[in-house]
Amino acid sequence: MRMIRNLWATPLVVAGLWLGLPGAASAEDCTVKTADGKTIHGRIFEGMLRKTGKKDFTMTKGGEMVKFVPYPDMAVKGEKTEWEKVKKEDWLRICFRRMDKPRYAYEVTVIPAPDDQAEDL
Repeated sequence: MRMIRNLWATPLVVAGLWLGLPGAASAEDCTVKTADGKTIHGRIFEGMLRKTGKKDFTMTKGGEMVKFVPYPDMAVKGEKTEWEKVKKEDWLRICFRRMDKPRYAYEVTVIPAPDDQAEDL
């Protein structure tokens, strides 16, 4: 009798897990086609540009600082279309692969700065 009582809940649990868990499609993914014909499937990092150097640049979001190396044929899109015009404190959306060492930025999109979400009470 106890077995029958537990069996009715199994489909409900499975359906709840299936609907409630995020899948691979819900992750922030990007796909970039490079000039040499490669297709890169990567992740998106969005944040403010903190430092630019000759070989790399550093971005921050929520206290986390992440260093990227520009890919040789990195695409720049959005509000600015040339990497030389991108300056400190611009907001960027970067397409990169986590497994790369160093962490290459394959595509950079310059986006408007987000509105401050803080509310005065």
